[in-house]
Amino acid sequence: MQNKDQEFRYRWVSATSEKDKRIFDAVQAGWEMVDATVESSLEIGEDAVDHSEKFGSVYRVPATRGAKEEYLYLMRIPEDWAAEVDEMKADEVDKRDAAITRERASHDNEDGQYGSNKVDHAIGSVRKRAGQ
Repeated sequence: MQNKDQEFRYRWVSATSEKDKRIFDAVQAGWEMVDATVESSLEIGEDAVDHSEKFGSVYRVPATRGAKEEYLYLMRIPEDWAAEVDEMKADEVDKRDAAITRERASHDNEDGQYGSNKVDHAIGSVRKRAGQ
């Protein structure tokens, strides 16, 4: 895609229609359909993209699989919201990594666990791998 609004993060959502549960779930998470009349300068580079008035002025691409007719709908979310969600996900992964890699003495049984473990080498957190 070219000429994207840098204030937003974009993604394609696979659905049978604009009323599909996947679209509903994405909207509940803060995503919105990209309005083709508002973002008319957006260049997707695909001849199959349909953004006519007939389909509510949204960008969609046919994505038929088997007997079920599906489309990919272009959606977006404000970049600061997306970054906040990424941060929450990274925090959760870091917590799980810390729980897995923490060293315990065999007599430390306060959390209901038993045995011991020792970590010689940790790969690093998600933030470090992503260059944050």
